[in-house]
Amino acid sequence: METIDAPMEDVKNKQGEQAKLKVDVIVQTTILAVAAITLVADGFGIMVFYFGIGAYQLISSLVHLQYKNHSFGRKAYWPQLFIHILTFASLAVVEEPIQVLFLMLFTTGFTAIYYYVLTLVEYADSKRFKR
Repeated sequence: METIDAPMEDVKNKQGEQAKLKVDVIVQTTILAVAAITLVADGFGIMVFYFGIGAYQLISSLVHLQYKNHSFGRKAYWPQLFIHILTFASLAVVEEPIQVLFLMLFTTGFTAIYYYVLTLVEYADSKRFKR
C-alpha cells in the first residue's frame, strides 16, 4: 500500500506548492503594480515597494520552508536575508548610519527583485512539469 500512496502524496505536495507559487506571483505582481502607480501619482510608491514586497516575501519564504525540494535559487535567498539582518543590526554600532541605510536601499531592492524573478521561474517550471 505504501508504494501506491507515496506517489499520490508527492502529486498533492507538488499541486500545493504550485498553488502557493501562483498566489506568490499574483500578490507580488499586485504589490509591484500598486507601488508603480503610487510612485507615479505621489512618490509614496517606494514605501509601498519596500515594506509591502519585503514583508510579503519574508512571509512567503517562511511558508515555502515546508517543502522538501528547494531550488538552488531559494537556498541562496536565506544567506542574502541573513546579510541584510546583520547589516540592519549594525546600525546600532556604526557612527554614520546613513551610509548603511543608503547601502540597504539598493541591496534590499535587488534581493526583492531576485525573489520575484525566482518565484516567476519556479512557477513557470511547476506548470511545465505538471503531472
